[in-house]
Amino acid sequence: MSNKVVYKKLPLLAHLIQEEEKRNALLAVRYRKALKSLPKGKLYVRKFAKAKKGVRRYVYLSRRIPGQEHPESKYIGRVGSGQVKEVEKQLDDRQRLENQLAALAIEKRMIKKALNEYRRSR
Repeated sequence: MSNKVVYKKLPLLAHLIQEEEKRNALLAVRYRKALKSLPKGKLYVRKFAKAKKGVRRYVYLSRRIPGQEHPESKYIGRVGSGQVKEVEKQLDDRQRLENQLAALAIEKRMIKKALNEYRRSR
């Protein structure tokens, strides 16, 4: 007896659709994992006036926590500091990943429709 594995041959179209479905699922998992390490919320600037030093501007990260009445604010740094630029970049990355996840969800629905149509036509 031979050790050869017998593969069920799929038509090319069904195989391509299934490969796209796998790729879509792997990307979604990768994006969700990356989102966990990025901060949530929005940045806002508060201004404080000092008598001799003029107006100073500080950046805070505001985010809503479930179950709390008011949003939480976390001090990031002065306007233009390296910390503020880093958090801005992370928030932009988060927004980009959320948009890509939404696009993947649309693709997933299209893939399911295509597979259902293919199976119905057989």
